Formats: sequence, C-alpha cells, structure tokens
Amino acid sequence: MGSLKEMIGFLDDTRKIMESILDKLGKLQEHFNRNYNNVIAVRNSEIQFLQKEFFTRPESFPAEIRELYSRNLKTQEKIFSENLSAIIKKRDELKSNIDQINKDRIDFSEKLKKSNTTLDAKEEALKKKVEELEAKTSAYNKTIDELNTGFGFITNFFKMKKIEEEKEAILLKRDELVGQVETIRNKWVEAEKTIGEQDLKIQENWNYLQTEYSITSEKIETLEKNKDELIKKGAFSEALAELQGSEKYLSARSGARAPEKCRKCGSANSTNLFFCDFCGEPFAENRGDIEGSLVETGELNRIYTALTEGVKEAVSNIALMRGIRDGVNTFTESIKKVKSTEDTYSQLPKLKIDVPKFTAEMSEKISEIEKGIDVKFFNLHPLDFAMKIKADTEKTLTKDSIEKFFTLMGDELNKTTKAQW
Repeated sequence: MGSLKEMIGFLDDTRKIMESILDKLGKLQEHFNRNYNNVIAVRNSEIQFLQKEFFTRPESFPAEIRELYSRNLKTQEKIFSENLSAIIKKRDELKSNIDQINKDRIDFSEKLKKSNTTLDAKEEALKKKVEELEAKTSAYNKTIDELNTGFGFITNFFKMKKIEEEKEAILLKRDELVGQVETIRNKWVEAEKTIGEQDLKIQENWNYLQTEYSITSEKIETLEKNKDELIKKGAFSEALAELQGSEKYLSARSGARAPEKCRKCGSANSTNLFFCDFCGEPFAENRGDIEGSLVETGELNRIYTALTEGVKEAVSNIALMRGIRDGVNTFTESIKKVKSTEDTYSQLPKLKIDVPKFTAEMSEKISEIEKGIDVKFFNLHPLDFAMKIKADTEKTLTKDSIEKFFTLMGDELNKTTKAQW
C-alpha cells in the first residue's frame, strides 16, 4: 500500500508534466502568433493597395472582381443596417439606465434631506425638553439654597429632602433625554454613511455608463457620417476575401516559381508561389500590378484562414492543459492538508492509500503527450500541430476522463480516512 506522501509525490510529478506541456505550448504559441501577425500585416497591405486602386480606377479590375463587389454591396448594406440598429439600441438602453440613475440620485438627495429634517426636528424637540428640565433643576437648587440658609437646614430638613428627591428624578429624566439625543445623532451619522456609500456606488455606475454612452454615441455618429464609404469598403473587402489565388481569370500565377524553402523560417512550401505557408514571408518583391496583387491576396487568404483556425485550436489546447494543471494544484493542496493533520496528531495512524489505477494510467498518457510535443519552429504549421494535439487529447483527455481522474482520488481519500481514522 502507498502513503499520502507518495500520493503527493505522484501529484507533484503530474504537475511538473503539465507545467512542461504548458511551457512548450506557450513557446509554440508565441511562434505561431508572430507568424500570424506577420500574415495579417502583409495581407492588410495588399488589401489597402487594391482598395485604393479599385476606388480610383475600377475599370482596371477584372469583370469578375467588379461583379463580386456589386454582389457584396447589398449584403454589406444589410449588415451595416443591422449593426447600426444594434448599436443604437445599446445607446438607447444606456440612456435609459442613465436617466434612471439620475432619478435615483434625486431620490437619494430627497431621502437625505428628509432624514436630516426628521432627525433634526427630533433632536431639537429633545434638546428643548432637556433645557426645560435643566431650568427646573436650577429652580430646585435655588429653593434648596434658600431653605438651607441659617437654621433652615434644621427646620426645613424634610421639605428640602422632598425637593432633593424631585430634583434627582428630574436629573434622571434629563440624562435619559440627553441619551436619546446622542442616539439620534448616532443614527444620523449611520444614515449619512449608508446614504453616502449608496450615492458613491450610483456615482461610479453613472460615470461608467456615461462613458459607454459617449463612446457609443460617437460610434453611431461616425457610422452614419461615413455610411456609404464603409459599406463600399466592406463590400470590396468581402469580394477580396473570396479569392483563393487559383481563379482561372487570373493568370499571374503562370511562370511564377517558389523557392524550395522559405528564406525566413526555412519551411518547405509545396503549393504556394508567393508567400510562405507557415510565416507569410514573401518569396519575391511585392507585385505592383493589380492582377498580381489579386493573386497574392488570394494566396494570403488561404494562409490567413488556415493560420486563424490553427491559432484558435492552439489556444483551446492551452486552456485545456491549464485547467488540468490548476485542478492538480488544487487537489494537491487538499491532500497536503490531510497530510498535515496526520503529522500533527501522533495518535492518528499513517494512512495507507494508493493512487487509483485509472488515475495513474492517465498520468502516464499525459506524459506521453508531453514527450510528443517537439518545440521546433521549422516547417511547423499551427493547424497541423493543433490537430495532432487534438487527436491525442480527444482520446485521453475527454471531459469524463478528466473528471474521473480527480474523482477517483477524492473517493479513495474519503474512503481511506473514514476506514482508518
């Protein structure tokens, strides 16, 4: 049988494997992101050139491109209207929320004023009663002094005693009223604090909403002002996005020859003629003619689409591995607490516990995945890599198997502590 110490060791080993996987994936992700951003920059540059040329001399473009543009105009008009309506709706909701907050602030102000007036009125009434009682006390003191003059202390002893008792009762009443005044003042301080905190929250929310409202209003103004230009540019961009670079009406591919390997990343390219399939590096000087740029844009579209999908999948893999790593860390802390209890109380027997077979086997499979991740930046495409990792994880790291990995250890711990302690 194993021990808690051995189980903690197992979890530490698993955590190290997960950390190694995350370290490798992180380095690869940085590499993928650099290439991806490079492709975006090159592709945007091509699109900007073509856009400028198209709106200056559209007749220089193939009829097929102009037809794609016309077809996308209607779609973009619809999309623009839907997006604008959604933003206007958001602005109106923000305005409604701001109006409600302004009303709440006025209500709070009135509440503050009302509370102030009410508490002040109560305080003044009590203070007036206190003054009346203090005046009576002074009158009693004067009477006592008069009765106490000369032999009056002897002759008026019982009369003075009665007056003294009445004075004491008045003093007690006065002290009670003073206490009530203090209570009212404390209530006022507490009410002022509470209302102040509520007003601060309202103010903070108002500031946030007002900023959002201003930004949204400015966005609407910009959209409405540049509506035609934005729709046209959107339609042209969508027309270019449909290109694959192999269109029959584009002949710029003829005669073009790609190098065996990319001069930047050293990757071999079997299908591309103008840009590296892995990092987007141009194979030759940028084409300055329209048809050449159209073909290049089509090739960049394919590269961009594949890299986009690959980068997304890679991020998903990192999230999965990070979730398992965090789960291992959390479970390890739980086991360590049980181990601390075992070490603290000598009368407790040392727990005899084994790592469940399924959990141990799954950890070994995770280790195999870690060994299979080769951090190399040569001829490595994020989509191919992500699909390979996905194929491994879909067999080993399913939602049910991950849950089972932790559940079995938890059940084993509960069963063992219950039976042995």
